[in-house]
Amino acid sequence: MMRDLEINKEEEDVDPSEAFLGLKPPYKAALRGDWDAMKSFFNYYPENVVSPLTINEDTAFHIAAYSESKDLLQHLVDLLPPSRIFYALSKKNNHGNNTFHEVAKTKQVETAKFLIAKLMASNGEDGVRGSSKVKELLEDRNKLGETPIYTAVALGQTTMAKFFNTKVEDIIHHFQRNDGISILHIAVIGQHFETAIWLLGKEKQLAKQKEQNDLTSLHLLAKMPDAFRSSSRMDRLTSFLYYCLPSQLEDDENDDGDEAQTSSSQLKDLERGQASHGILEIFDKIIDLHPQAIEHINKDEGNILHFAIAHRQRSIFRRVKQMKVVMQCRLVSRIDMNGYTLLHQAADMKYYKPSKPGPALQLQEELKWLERVRKIIPAHYVMHRNKNGLTADELFKEEHAQLLAKAQTWIKETSQSCSAVAVLVATVVFAAAYTVPGGNDAYGHPNFIKSPFFSFFTIMDTISLASSLTSVVMFLSILSSPFEQEYFLKSLPGKLIIGFSLLFFSVTTTMLSFAATIILILHFEKRTWTNTLIYTAAFLPVCMFALMQFPLFAAFTNCLNLLIKKVVKKALPRPKIRSSFLTNP
Repeated sequence: MMRDLEINKEEEDVDPSEAFLGLKPPYKAALRGDWDAMKSFFNYYPENVVSPLTINEDTAFHIAAYSESKDLLQHLVDLLPPSRIFYALSKKNNHGNNTFHEVAKTKQVETAKFLIAKLMASNGEDGVRGSSKVKELLEDRNKLGETPIYTAVALGQTTMAKFFNTKVEDIIHHFQRNDGISILHIAVIGQHFETAIWLLGKEKQLAKQKEQNDLTSLHLLAKMPDAFRSSSRMDRLTSFLYYCLPSQLEDDENDDGDEAQTSSSQLKDLERGQASHGILEIFDKIIDLHPQAIEHINKDEGNILHFAIAHRQRSIFRRVKQMKVVMQCRLVSRIDMNGYTLLHQAADMKYYKPSKPGPALQLQEELKWLERVRKIIPAHYVMHRNKNGLTADELFKEEHAQLLAKAQTWIKETSQSCSAVAVLVATVVFAAAYTVPGGNDAYGHPNFIKSPFFSFFTIMDTISLASSLTSVVMFLSILSSPFEQEYFLKSLPGKLIIGFSLLFFSVTTTMLSFAATIILILHFEKRTWTNTLIYTAAFLPVCMFALMQFPLFAAFTNCLNLLIKKVVKKALPRPKIRSSFLTNP
Protein backbone atom coordinates (compact mmCIF):
# COMPACT_ATOMS: atom_id res chain seq x y z
CA MET A 1 0.00 0.00 0.00
CA MET A 2 2.79 2.43 0.90
CA ARG A 3 4.57 1.69 -2.37
CA ASP A 4 1.37 2.43 -4.32
CA LEU A 5 1.02 5.76 -2.54
CA GLU A 6 4.64 6.64 -3.31
CA ILE A 7 4.11 5.81 -6.98
CA ASN A 8 0.96 7.95 -7.02
CA LYS A 9 2.82 10.88 -5.45
CA GLU A 10 5.68 10.57 -7.92
CA GLU A 11 3.25 10.63 -10.87
CA GLU A 12 1.48 13.68 -9.52
CA ASP A 13 4.78 15.56 -9.18
CA VAL A 14 5.78 14.96 -12.80
CA ASP A 15 5.66 18.09 -14.96
CA PRO A 16 3.27 17.40 -17.88
CA SER A 17 5.60 18.99 -20.44
CA GLU A 18 8.40 16.64 -19.33
CA ALA A 19 6.10 13.62 -19.22
CA PHE A 20 5.03 14.11 -22.84
CA LEU A 21 8.66 14.04 -24.07
CA GLY A 22 9.06 10.36 -23.36
CA LEU A 23 5.57 9.28 -24.47
CA LYS A 24 5.52 10.35 -28.10
CA PRO A 25 5.68 6.82 -29.59
CA PRO A 26 2.43 5.52 -28.05
CA TYR A 27 0.50 8.67 -28.94
CA LYS A 28 1.80 8.58 -32.54
CA ALA A 29 0.67 4.96 -32.68
CA ALA A 30 -2.76 6.01 -31.39
CA LEU A 31 -3.02 8.68 -34.11
CA ARG A 32 -2.39 5.96 -36.70
CA GLY A 33 -4.74 3.53 -34.97
CA ASP A 34 -1.80 1.13 -34.56
CA TRP A 35 -2.88 -0.59 -31.35
CA ASP A 36 -0.23 -3.30 -31.66
CA ALA A 37 2.48 -0.64 -31.50
CA MET A 38 0.91 0.76 -28.34
CA LYS A 39 0.83 -2.70 -26.80
CA SER A 40 4.51 -3.22 -27.61
CA PHE A 41 5.48 0.12 -26.06
CA PHE A 42 3.66 -0.55 -22.79
CA ASN A 43 5.05 -4.10 -22.68
CA TYR A 44 8.49 -2.48 -22.35
CA TYR A 45 7.31 0.42 -20.18
CA PRO A 46 4.38 -0.86 -18.05
CA GLU A 47 5.11 1.83 -15.46
CA ASN A 48 3.80 4.45 -17.94
CA VAL A 49 0.47 2.76 -18.57
CA VAL A 50 -1.35 5.38 -16.45
CA SER A 51 0.81 8.34 -17.48
CA PRO A 52 -0.81 11.19 -19.45
CA LEU A 53 -0.26 11.03 -23.22
CA THR A 54 -2.05 14.18 -24.40
CA ILE A 55 -2.30 17.83 -23.44
CA ASN A 56 -5.71 16.95 -21.95
CA GLU A 57 -3.91 14.42 -19.76
CA ASP A 58 -5.65 11.45 -21.37
CA THR A 59 -4.00 8.19 -20.35
CA ALA A 60 -3.79 5.10 -22.52
CA PHE A 61 -6.99 3.92 -20.82
CA HIS A 62 -8.87 7.05 -21.94
CA ILE A 63 -7.60 6.68 -25.50
CA ALA A 64 -8.43 2.97 -25.67
CA ALA A 65 -11.91 3.66 -24.26
CA TYR A 66 -12.99 6.42 -26.65
CA SER A 67 -11.29 4.63 -29.58
CA GLU A 68 -13.54 1.61 -28.86
CA SER A 69 -10.50 -0.68 -28.72
CA LYS A 70 -11.57 -3.42 -26.31
CA ASP A 71 -8.51 -5.54 -27.14
CA LEU A 72 -6.16 -2.71 -26.16
CA LEU A 73 -8.05 -2.10 -22.91
CA GLN A 74 -7.81 -5.77 -22.02
CA HIS A 75 -4.08 -5.71 -22.69
CA LEU A 76 -3.56 -2.59 -20.55
CA VAL A 77 -5.56 -4.04 -17.65
CA ASP A 78 -3.53 -7.25 -17.80
CA LEU A 79 -0.33 -5.21 -17.41
CA LEU A 80 -1.49 -3.90 -14.04
CA PRO A 81 -1.45 -5.63 -10.68
CA PRO A 82 -4.98 -5.99 -9.16
CA SER A 83 -4.24 -3.25 -6.63
CA ARG A 84 -3.66 -0.71 -9.43
CA ILE A 85 -6.75 -1.40 -11.58
CA PHE A 86 -9.05 0.93 -9.62
CA TYR A 87 -6.45 3.72 -9.71
CA ALA A 88 -6.01 3.37 -13.50
CA LEU A 89 -9.75 3.40 -14.19
CA SER A 90 -10.41 6.29 -11.80
CA LYS A 91 -7.62 8.53 -13.14
CA LYS A 92 -9.11 11.69 -14.62
CA ASN A 93 -8.12 13.87 -17.54
CA ASN A 94 -8.38 17.67 -17.65
CA HIS A 95 -12.14 17.43 -18.20
CA GLY A 96 -12.57 15.32 -15.08
CA ASN A 97 -13.47 12.21 -17.06
CA ASN A 98 -12.44 8.79 -15.82
CA THR A 99 -12.27 5.73 -18.07
CA PHE A 100 -15.97 4.97 -17.64
CA HIS A 101 -16.89 8.47 -18.84
CA GLU A 102 -15.06 7.69 -22.08
CA VAL A 103 -16.57 4.20 -22.40
CA ALA A 104 -20.02 5.76 -21.88
CA LYS A 105 -19.58 7.71 -25.13
CA THR A 106 -19.41 4.48 -27.16
CA LYS A 107 -21.64 1.50 -27.88
CA GLN A 108 -19.09 -0.93 -26.45
CA VAL A 109 -21.20 -2.44 -23.66
CA GLU A 110 -19.00 -5.56 -23.70
CA THR A 111 -16.00 -3.37 -22.90
CA ALA A 112 -17.84 -1.87 -19.94
CA LYS A 113 -18.78 -5.35 -18.74
CA PHE A 114 -15.15 -6.47 -18.96
CA LEU A 115 -13.85 -3.48 -17.00
CA ILE A 116 -16.46 -3.87 -14.27
CA ALA A 117 -15.76 -7.59 -14.03
CA LYS A 118 -12.02 -6.95 -13.69
CA LEU A 119 -12.58 -4.24 -11.11
CA MET A 120 -14.87 -6.41 -9.02
CA ALA A 121 -12.50 -9.37 -9.27
CA SER A 122 -9.60 -7.20 -8.11
CA ASN A 123 -11.62 -6.39 -4.99
CA GLY A 124 -12.87 -9.94 -4.45
CA GLU A 125 -16.51 -9.04 -5.31
CA ASP A 126 -18.85 -11.04 -7.51
CA GLY A 127 -22.29 -9.50 -6.90
CA VAL A 128 -24.40 -7.86 -9.57
CA ARG A 129 -24.95 -4.74 -7.46
CA GLY A 130 -23.36 -3.34 -4.38
CA SER A 131 -19.73 -3.14 -5.48
CA SER A 132 -18.42 -0.08 -3.68
CA LYS A 133 -15.61 0.50 -6.19
CA VAL A 134 -17.87 0.18 -9.24
CA LYS A 135 -20.46 2.43 -7.62
CA GLU A 136 -17.79 4.99 -6.80
CA LEU A 137 -16.57 5.17 -10.41
CA LEU A 138 -20.07 5.24 -11.93
CA GLU A 139 -21.13 8.01 -9.54
CA ASP A 140 -17.92 9.97 -10.06
CA ARG A 141 -18.58 13.37 -11.66
CA ASN A 142 -16.47 15.27 -14.17
CA LYS A 143 -15.99 19.04 -14.13
CA LEU A 144 -19.46 19.57 -15.61
CA GLY A 145 -20.97 17.43 -12.88
CA GLU A 146 -21.77 14.56 -15.27
CA THR A 147 -21.58 10.93 -14.18
CA PRO A 148 -20.87 8.19 -16.77
CA ILE A 149 -24.61 7.42 -16.90
CA TYR A 150 -25.37 11.10 -17.58
CA THR A 151 -22.71 11.14 -20.32
CA ALA A 152 -24.20 8.03 -21.96
CA VAL A 153 -27.67 9.61 -21.96
CA ALA A 154 -26.35 12.91 -23.34
CA LEU A 155 -24.90 11.08 -26.35
CA GLY A 156 -27.91 8.82 -26.87
CA GLN A 157 -26.15 5.63 -25.80
CA THR A 158 -29.30 4.08 -24.34
CA THR A 159 -27.97 0.54 -24.12
CA MET A 160 -24.88 1.69 -22.24
CA ALA A 161 -26.97 3.81 -19.85
CA LYS A 162 -29.26 0.86 -19.15
CA PHE A 163 -26.28 -1.38 -18.41
CA PHE A 164 -24.70 1.15 -16.05
CA ASN A 165 -28.08 1.51 -14.35
CA THR A 166 -27.93 -2.18 -13.37
CA LYS A 167 -24.68 -1.52 -11.49
CA VAL A 168 -25.86 1.35 -9.30
CA GLU A 169 -28.32 1.25 -6.44
CA ASP A 170 -30.30 4.36 -7.29
CA ILE A 171 -30.24 6.30 -10.56
CA ILE A 172 -31.53 9.41 -8.79
CA HIS A 173 -27.92 10.44 -8.01
CA HIS A 174 -27.31 10.85 -11.77
CA PHE A 175 -30.28 13.10 -12.55
CA GLN A 176 -28.60 16.52 -12.58
CA ARG A 177 -25.30 18.18 -13.40
CA ASN A 178 -23.74 21.38 -12.08
CA ASP A 179 -25.66 23.85 -14.29
CA GLY A 180 -29.04 22.43 -13.25
CA ILE A 181 -29.82 20.67 -16.54
CA SER A 182 -31.42 17.35 -15.71
CA ILE A 183 -30.62 14.07 -17.39
CA LEU A 184 -34.02 14.20 -19.16
CA HIS A 185 -33.35 17.74 -20.39
CA ILE A 186 -30.07 16.67 -21.98
CA ALA A 187 -31.73 13.69 -23.67
CA VAL A 188 -34.40 15.96 -25.17
CA ILE A 189 -31.87 18.62 -26.21
CA GLY A 190 -29.89 15.95 -28.07
CA GLN A 191 -33.16 14.61 -29.55
CA HIS A 192 -32.44 11.17 -28.10
CA PHE A 193 -36.12 10.44 -27.60
CA GLU A 194 -35.78 6.70 -27.08
CA THR A 195 -33.47 7.44 -24.16
CA ALA A 196 -35.88 10.08 -22.84
CA ILE A 197 -38.77 7.60 -22.89
CA TRP A 198 -36.66 5.11 -20.93
CA LEU A 199 -35.79 7.76 -18.32
CA LEU A 200 -39.45 8.69 -17.87
CA GLY A 201 -40.18 5.03 -17.33
CA LYS A 202 -37.59 4.99 -14.55
CA GLU A 203 -38.76 8.19 -12.86
CA LYS A 204 -41.78 10.23 -13.95
CA GLN A 205 -40.88 13.09 -11.63
CA LEU A 206 -38.11 13.99 -14.11
CA ALA A 207 -40.79 15.56 -16.31
CA LYS A 208 -41.40 18.24 -13.64
CA GLN A 209 -37.78 19.25 -13.15
CA LYS A 210 -36.80 22.67 -14.52
CA GLU A 211 -33.50 24.02 -15.78
CA GLN A 212 -31.95 27.45 -15.19
CA ASN A 213 -34.46 29.17 -17.51
CA ASP A 214 -37.39 27.63 -15.62
CA LEU A 215 -38.19 25.26 -18.50
CA THR A 216 -39.19 21.63 -18.17
CA SER A 217 -38.05 19.05 -20.70
CA LEU A 218 -41.47 19.23 -22.34
CA HIS A 219 -41.06 22.98 -22.77
CA LEU A 220 -37.77 22.28 -24.57
CA LEU A 221 -39.47 19.68 -26.74
CA ALA A 222 -42.09 22.26 -27.64
CA LYS A 223 -39.31 24.45 -29.08
CA MET A 224 -38.17 21.71 -31.51
CA PRO A 225 -40.65 21.78 -34.41
CA ASP A 226 -38.23 19.93 -36.68
CA ALA A 227 -38.50 16.89 -34.41
CA PHE A 228 -42.15 16.41 -35.44
CA ARG A 229 -43.73 15.25 -38.66
CA SER A 230 -46.11 18.21 -38.89
CA SER A 231 -43.20 20.69 -39.05
CA SER A 232 -40.78 18.64 -41.15
CA ARG A 233 -40.49 18.58 -44.91
CA MET A 234 -40.18 15.02 -46.20
CA ASP A 235 -40.16 13.58 -49.67
CA ARG A 236 -42.57 10.75 -50.49
CA LEU A 237 -40.16 7.93 -49.69
CA THR A 238 -39.19 9.45 -46.34
CA SER A 239 -42.86 10.03 -45.47
CA PHE A 240 -43.65 6.42 -46.31
CA LEU A 241 -40.83 5.12 -44.12
CA TYR A 242 -41.92 7.47 -41.32
CA TYR A 243 -45.44 6.09 -41.27
CA CYS A 244 -44.10 2.53 -41.36
CA LEU A 245 -42.13 3.04 -38.14
CA PRO A 246 -43.83 1.87 -34.93
CA SER A 247 -44.72 4.48 -32.34
CA GLN A 248 -42.61 4.54 -29.19
CA LEU A 249 -45.34 6.22 -27.15
CA GLU A 250 -48.52 4.63 -25.91
CA ASP A 251 -51.28 6.21 -23.86
CA ASP A 252 -51.62 4.95 -20.31
CA GLU A 253 -55.33 4.51 -19.73
CA ASN A 254 -54.79 4.15 -15.99
CA ASP A 255 -53.23 7.60 -15.55
CA ASP A 256 -55.47 10.11 -13.81
CA GLY A 257 -55.07 13.84 -13.29
CA ASP A 258 -52.81 13.38 -10.25
CA GLU A 259 -50.46 11.04 -12.09
CA ALA A 260 -50.04 13.24 -15.14
CA GLN A 261 -46.44 14.09 -15.90
CA THR A 262 -47.18 17.79 -16.19
CA SER A 263 -49.55 19.99 -14.30
CA SER A 264 -52.46 21.84 -15.84
CA SER A 265 -50.65 25.18 -15.52
CA GLN A 266 -47.60 23.75 -17.28
CA LEU A 267 -49.80 22.49 -20.10
CA LYS A 268 -51.20 25.98 -20.52
CA ASP A 269 -47.67 27.28 -20.93
CA LEU A 270 -46.95 24.52 -23.40
CA GLU A 271 -50.12 25.34 -25.29
CA ARG A 272 -48.75 28.83 -25.91
CA GLY A 273 -45.49 27.24 -27.00
CA GLN A 274 -47.27 25.13 -29.62
CA ALA A 275 -49.18 28.17 -30.82
CA SER A 276 -45.88 29.95 -31.47
CA HIS A 277 -43.96 26.96 -32.88
CA GLY A 278 -46.77 25.14 -34.68
CA ILE A 279 -46.21 21.60 -33.38
CA LEU A 280 -49.55 19.92 -34.03
CA GLU A 281 -48.69 16.66 -32.29
CA ILE A 282 -48.13 18.27 -28.90
CA PHE A 283 -50.98 20.74 -29.40
CA ASP A 284 -53.47 17.94 -30.09
CA LYS A 285 -52.22 15.97 -27.08
CA ILE A 286 -52.57 18.97 -24.77
CA ILE A 287 -56.10 19.71 -25.95
CA ASP A 288 -56.95 16.04 -25.57
CA LEU A 289 -55.74 16.00 -21.94
CA HIS A 290 -56.82 19.53 -20.97
CA PRO A 291 -59.46 20.83 -23.43
CA GLN A 292 -60.16 23.84 -21.20
CA ALA A 293 -56.63 25.09 -21.91
CA ILE A 294 -57.88 26.33 -25.28
CA GLU A 295 -59.44 29.34 -23.50
CA HIS A 296 -56.44 30.11 -21.31
CA ILE A 297 -55.50 33.78 -21.03
CA ASN A 298 -51.87 34.66 -20.30
CA LYS A 299 -50.51 37.54 -18.22
CA ASP A 300 -50.73 39.85 -21.26
CA GLU A 301 -54.39 38.86 -21.66
CA GLY A 302 -53.75 37.13 -24.95
CA ASN A 303 -55.19 33.75 -25.92
CA ILE A 304 -54.00 30.95 -28.15
CA LEU A 305 -55.15 32.71 -31.34
CA HIS A 306 -53.08 35.75 -30.44
CA PHE A 307 -49.97 33.56 -30.31
CA ALA A 308 -50.79 31.54 -33.42
CA ILE A 309 -51.53 34.62 -35.53
CA ALA A 310 -48.57 36.64 -34.26
CA HIS A 311 -46.18 33.76 -35.08
CA ARG A 312 -47.88 33.00 -38.44
CA GLN A 313 -48.64 29.40 -37.44
CA ARG A 314 -51.27 28.45 -40.00
CA SER A 315 -51.56 24.84 -38.87
CA ILE A 316 -52.54 25.82 -35.32
CA PHE A 317 -54.83 28.52 -36.72
CA ARG A 318 -56.65 25.90 -38.82
CA ARG A 319 -56.95 23.58 -35.81
CA VAL A 320 -58.55 26.27 -33.66
CA LYS A 321 -60.91 27.27 -36.47
CA GLN A 322 -62.39 23.76 -36.32
CA MET A 323 -63.68 24.61 -32.81
CA LYS A 324 -66.27 27.00 -34.23
CA VAL A 325 -68.31 27.66 -31.10
CA VAL A 326 -65.46 28.55 -28.75
CA MET A 327 -63.65 30.45 -31.50
CA GLN A 328 -66.59 32.65 -32.45
CA CYS A 329 -67.90 33.20 -28.93
CA ARG A 330 -64.68 33.52 -26.94
CA LEU A 331 -61.39 33.58 -28.80
CA VAL A 332 -61.86 36.03 -31.69
CA SER A 333 -63.16 38.86 -29.48
CA ARG A 334 -60.19 38.89 -27.09
CA ILE A 335 -58.17 42.13 -26.88
CA ASP A 336 -54.87 41.95 -25.00
CA MET A 337 -53.44 44.49 -22.56
CA ASN A 338 -51.71 46.39 -25.40
CA GLY A 339 -55.04 46.93 -27.14
CA TYR A 340 -54.21 44.35 -29.80
CA THR A 341 -57.02 42.52 -31.54
CA LEU A 342 -56.28 39.45 -33.60
CA LEU A 343 -55.97 41.73 -36.63
CA HIS A 344 -53.31 43.80 -34.86
CA GLN A 345 -51.35 40.59 -34.23
CA ALA A 346 -51.47 39.83 -37.97
CA ALA A 347 -50.26 43.36 -38.73
CA ASP A 348 -47.31 43.24 -36.32
CA MET A 349 -44.03 41.91 -37.78
CA LYS A 350 -42.38 41.19 -34.43
CA TYR A 351 -42.34 37.42 -35.00
CA TYR A 352 -42.50 37.37 -38.80
CA LYS A 353 -40.11 35.00 -40.56
CA PRO A 354 -40.21 35.11 -44.39
CA SER A 355 -41.03 31.84 -46.14
CA LYS A 356 -41.24 33.17 -49.72
CA PRO A 357 -38.45 34.29 -52.07
CA GLY A 358 -38.51 37.93 -53.06
CA PRO A 359 -39.96 40.93 -51.17
CA ALA A 360 -43.03 41.14 -53.42
CA LEU A 361 -44.14 37.61 -52.63
CA GLN A 362 -43.34 38.13 -48.95
CA LEU A 363 -45.55 41.22 -48.87
CA GLN A 364 -48.28 39.30 -50.66
CA GLU A 365 -47.98 36.56 -48.04
CA GLU A 366 -48.43 39.10 -45.25
CA LEU A 367 -51.41 40.74 -46.97
CA LYS A 368 -53.08 37.35 -47.42
CA TRP A 369 -52.55 36.57 -43.74
CA LEU A 370 -54.09 39.92 -42.78
CA GLU A 371 -57.15 39.28 -44.95
CA ARG A 372 -57.49 35.75 -43.62
CA VAL A 373 -57.61 37.00 -40.04
CA ARG A 374 -59.94 39.85 -40.98
CA LYS A 375 -62.59 37.31 -42.02
CA ILE A 376 -62.89 35.77 -38.53
CA ILE A 377 -62.97 38.87 -36.29
CA PRO A 378 -66.08 40.94 -35.54
CA ALA A 379 -66.58 43.61 -38.18
CA HIS A 380 -66.36 46.55 -35.76
CA TYR A 381 -62.91 45.38 -34.57
CA VAL A 382 -61.43 46.56 -37.86
CA MET A 383 -61.56 50.15 -36.63
CA HIS A 384 -60.39 49.33 -33.09
CA ARG A 385 -57.26 51.25 -32.04
CA ASN A 386 -54.49 49.90 -29.84
CA LYS A 387 -52.83 51.81 -26.99
CA ASN A 388 -50.75 53.72 -29.53
CA GLY A 389 -53.89 54.91 -31.29
CA LEU A 390 -53.41 52.77 -34.41
CA THR A 391 -55.93 50.59 -36.19
CA ALA A 392 -54.72 47.24 -37.52
CA ASP A 393 -54.47 48.58 -41.08
CA GLU A 394 -52.47 51.61 -39.92
CA LEU A 395 -50.18 49.37 -37.90
CA PHE A 396 -49.72 47.11 -40.93
CA LYS A 397 -48.65 50.03 -43.12
CA GLU A 398 -46.26 51.30 -40.48
CA GLU A 399 -44.69 47.88 -39.83
CA HIS A 400 -44.46 46.91 -43.52
CA ALA A 401 -43.25 50.23 -44.93
CA GLN A 402 -39.71 48.98 -45.40
CA LEU A 403 -40.88 45.69 -46.94
CA LEU A 404 -43.14 47.65 -49.31
CA ALA A 405 -40.22 49.77 -50.50
CA LYS A 406 -38.13 46.65 -51.11
CA ALA A 407 -41.04 44.98 -52.93
CA GLN A 408 -41.52 47.97 -55.21
CA THR A 409 -37.85 48.04 -56.18
CA TRP A 410 -37.67 44.27 -56.59
CA ILE A 411 -40.74 43.91 -58.80
CA LYS A 412 -39.61 46.81 -61.03
CA GLU A 413 -36.14 45.40 -61.54
CA THR A 414 -37.46 41.87 -62.08
CA SER A 415 -40.03 43.06 -64.64
CA GLN A 416 -37.44 45.11 -66.53
CA SER A 417 -34.97 42.22 -66.68
CA CYS A 418 -37.60 39.68 -67.73
CA SER A 419 -39.09 41.98 -70.35
CA ALA A 420 -35.64 42.48 -71.90
CA VAL A 421 -35.18 38.70 -72.15
CA ALA A 422 -38.70 38.27 -73.55
CA VAL A 423 -38.03 40.88 -76.27
CA LEU A 424 -34.79 39.13 -77.18
CA VAL A 425 -36.58 35.77 -77.49
CA ALA A 426 -39.34 37.34 -79.58
CA THR A 427 -36.74 38.88 -81.91
CA VAL A 428 -35.01 35.54 -82.44
CA VAL A 429 -38.13 33.50 -83.12
CA PHE A 430 -39.60 36.21 -85.36
CA ALA A 431 -36.47 36.14 -87.51
CA ALA A 432 -36.51 32.33 -87.55
CA ALA A 433 -40.02 32.34 -89.01
CA TYR A 434 -38.71 34.11 -92.17
CA THR A 435 -35.52 32.06 -92.51
CA VAL A 436 -36.96 28.56 -92.41
CA PRO A 437 -34.48 25.65 -92.17
CA GLY A 438 -33.51 24.13 -95.54
CA GLY A 439 -34.55 27.19 -97.54
CA ASN A 440 -37.32 27.44 -100.16
CA ASP A 441 -37.79 25.93 -103.60
CA ALA A 442 -38.31 27.88 -106.86
CA TYR A 443 -41.97 28.42 -106.00
CA GLY A 444 -41.19 29.81 -102.53
CA HIS A 445 -42.32 26.70 -100.69
CA PRO A 446 -40.11 25.36 -97.86
CA ASN A 447 -38.04 22.36 -98.95
CA PHE A 448 -38.86 20.40 -95.76
CA ILE A 449 -42.56 21.26 -95.67
CA LYS A 450 -43.55 17.58 -95.71
CA SER A 451 -41.26 16.63 -92.86
CA PRO A 452 -42.86 16.17 -89.42
CA PHE A 453 -39.88 17.97 -87.91
CA PHE A 454 -40.70 21.04 -89.99
CA SER A 455 -44.27 21.02 -88.70
CA PHE A 456 -42.90 20.69 -85.17
CA PHE A 457 -40.51 23.61 -85.81
CA THR A 458 -43.36 25.79 -87.09
CA ILE A 459 -45.61 25.05 -84.14
CA MET A 460 -42.86 25.62 -81.53
CA ASP A 461 -41.74 28.84 -83.23
CA THR A 462 -45.30 30.21 -83.31
CA ILE A 463 -45.96 29.30 -79.68
CA SER A 464 -42.64 30.81 -78.62
CA LEU A 465 -43.37 34.08 -80.43
CA ALA A 466 -46.86 34.33 -78.96
CA SER A 467 -45.66 33.48 -75.43
CA SER A 468 -42.75 35.91 -75.47
CA LEU A 469 -44.81 38.81 -76.80
CA THR A 470 -47.57 38.14 -74.27
CA SER A 471 -45.02 38.05 -71.46
CA VAL A 472 -43.65 41.40 -72.67
CA VAL A 473 -47.16 42.83 -72.45
CA MET A 474 -47.54 41.48 -68.89
CA PHE A 475 -44.22 42.94 -67.74
CA LEU A 476 -45.01 46.30 -69.31
CA SER A 477 -48.37 46.20 -67.58
CA ILE A 478 -46.56 45.73 -64.26
CA LEU A 479 -44.22 48.65 -64.92
CA SER A 480 -47.17 50.91 -65.71
CA SER A 481 -49.22 49.83 -62.67
CA PRO A 482 -49.42 51.77 -59.41
CA PHE A 483 -47.15 50.25 -56.77
CA GLU A 484 -49.43 50.83 -53.78
CA GLN A 485 -49.66 48.30 -50.99
CA GLU A 486 -53.09 46.92 -51.92
CA TYR A 487 -51.93 46.03 -55.45
CA PHE A 488 -49.42 43.54 -54.01
CA LEU A 489 -52.22 41.30 -52.77
CA LYS A 490 -53.40 40.01 -56.15
CA SER A 491 -52.78 42.30 -59.13
CA LEU A 492 -49.00 42.68 -59.27
CA PRO A 493 -48.03 39.15 -58.13
CA GLY A 494 -50.65 37.68 -60.49
CA LYS A 495 -49.23 39.57 -63.47
CA LEU A 496 -45.70 38.58 -62.48
CA ILE A 497 -46.68 34.90 -62.25
CA ILE A 498 -48.29 34.94 -65.68
CA GLY A 499 -45.44 36.89 -67.28
CA PHE A 500 -42.71 34.73 -65.79
CA SER A 501 -44.52 31.50 -66.70
CA LEU A 502 -44.97 32.64 -70.30
CA LEU A 503 -41.32 33.68 -70.48
CA PHE A 504 -40.18 30.31 -69.20
CA PHE A 505 -42.50 28.58 -71.71
CA SER A 506 -41.23 30.72 -74.60
CA VAL A 507 -37.59 29.91 -73.80
CA THR A 508 -38.46 26.20 -73.69
CA THR A 509 -40.29 26.23 -77.03
CA THR A 510 -37.48 28.28 -78.60
CA MET A 511 -34.94 25.59 -77.73
CA LEU A 512 -37.29 22.89 -79.02
CA SER A 513 -37.60 24.69 -82.35
CA PHE A 514 -33.81 24.99 -82.40
CA ALA A 515 -33.49 21.22 -81.91
CA ALA A 516 -35.95 20.58 -84.75
CA THR A 517 -33.95 22.90 -87.02
CA ILE A 518 -30.69 21.06 -86.35
CA ILE A 519 -32.32 17.71 -87.05
CA LEU A 520 -33.80 18.96 -90.34
CA ILE A 521 -30.52 20.40 -91.58
CA LEU A 522 -28.09 17.68 -90.55
CA HIS A 523 -30.29 14.60 -91.13
CA PHE A 524 -28.73 12.56 -88.30
CA GLU A 525 -31.92 10.72 -87.41
CA LYS A 526 -30.23 7.29 -87.41
CA ARG A 527 -27.32 8.14 -85.12
CA THR A 528 -28.41 7.82 -81.51
CA TRP A 529 -25.35 9.51 -80.04
CA THR A 530 -25.88 12.56 -82.27
CA ASN A 531 -29.53 12.87 -81.28
CA THR A 532 -28.53 12.66 -77.63
CA LEU A 533 -25.94 15.40 -78.14
CA ILE A 534 -28.47 17.63 -79.88
CA TYR A 535 -31.11 17.13 -77.20
CA THR A 536 -28.56 17.91 -74.51
CA ALA A 537 -27.42 21.08 -76.26
CA ALA A 538 -31.02 22.13 -76.86
CA PHE A 539 -32.16 21.71 -73.29
CA LEU A 540 -29.00 22.94 -71.53
CA PRO A 541 -30.03 26.65 -71.58
CA VAL A 542 -33.53 25.72 -70.38
CA CYS A 543 -32.14 23.66 -67.52
CA MET A 544 -29.73 26.40 -66.49
CA PHE A 545 -32.50 28.97 -66.61
CA ALA A 546 -34.74 26.73 -64.50
CA LEU A 547 -32.02 26.10 -61.90
CA MET A 548 -31.14 29.77 -61.55
CA GLN A 549 -34.76 30.86 -61.18
CA PHE A 550 -36.08 27.74 -59.40
CA PRO A 551 -36.91 29.34 -56.01
CA LEU A 552 -38.93 32.08 -57.70
CA PHE A 553 -40.55 29.67 -60.15
CA ALA A 554 -41.39 27.27 -57.30
CA ALA A 555 -43.12 30.10 -55.45
CA PHE A 556 -45.10 30.95 -58.58
CA THR A 557 -46.04 27.30 -59.03
CA ASN A 558 -47.23 27.07 -55.43
CA CYS A 559 -49.38 30.14 -55.90
CA LEU A 560 -50.85 28.64 -59.05
CA ASN A 561 -51.52 25.31 -57.27
CA LEU A 562 -53.29 27.12 -54.43
CA LEU A 563 -55.45 28.98 -56.93
CA ILE A 564 -56.40 25.72 -58.66
CA LYS A 565 -57.19 24.07 -55.31
CA LYS A 566 -59.48 26.95 -54.36
CA VAL A 567 -61.37 26.66 -57.65
CA VAL A 568 -61.70 22.89 -57.27
CA LYS A 569 -62.75 23.24 -53.62
CA LYS A 570 -65.56 25.62 -54.54
CA ALA A 571 -66.63 23.49 -57.51
CA LEU A 572 -66.38 20.13 -55.68
CA PRO A 573 -66.79 20.67 -51.93
CA ARG A 574 -65.50 17.83 -49.76
CA PRO A 575 -66.38 16.92 -46.15
CA LYS A 576 -64.04 18.52 -43.62
CA ILE A 577 -61.43 16.36 -41.91
CA ARG A 578 -61.68 16.79 -38.17
CA SER A 579 -58.78 16.16 -35.84
CA SER A 580 -58.83 13.37 -33.28
CA PHE A 581 -59.31 15.60 -30.24
CA LEU A 582 -62.62 16.82 -31.70
CA THR A 583 -63.93 13.38 -32.62
CA ASN A 584 -62.89 11.45 -29.50
CA PRO A 585 -65.00 12.02 -26.40
